[in-house]
Amino acid sequence: MNIDQETFATFRQEVKDGFSQIQQSLRSNDSRLSSMDKRLDSMDKHIDFMDKRFDSIDKRIDTLNIKLDDTTRRLSSRLDMLQSEVTFLHRSVYKIEDKLGSLETKISSLATRVGSLETTVESLGIKVDAHRQETLSSYASIGDIFTKLMDNQDQFENRLTKLEAA
Repeated sequence: MNIDQETFATFRQEVKDGFSQIQQSLRSNDSRLSSMDKRLDSMDKHIDFMDKRFDSIDKRIDTLNIKLDDTTRRLSSRLDMLQSEVTFLHRSVYKIEDKLGSLETKISSLATRVGSLETTVESLGIKVDAHRQETLSSYASIGDIFTKLMDNQDQFENRLTKLEAA
């Protein structure tokens, strides 16, 4: 299978452009795809090497086609793997969103309960203040009664002393 140089140059440029686009889309997933980037960089170096040896490319075109087919299969395999990882990430994000929704509901419920507790505490504070006032009033009444009893005791002692003296 012979390919003329212009067709090959166009093909090579399309491959370069394709690899550049793939590299850009894969860089967004650097943490998981760094090894793929290294391999793609290695492939870019290989393509640059082929540019320098363009005179001998006609002799090696069949070998290059085989290498490109292999690379395409590996890239396709890697892209399938990436797609499954993205699907997994989407599922994980949906699960997290569901859990966050559940937590928001629980937090809202707790906020309502805290509000109810605040109202109950305020009500208890009012009742405690009222009870304190009643207690203070009762102690004041008891104090008045003791004062009267002490006055009456003094009067009884005076009467008793007068009766004993008589």
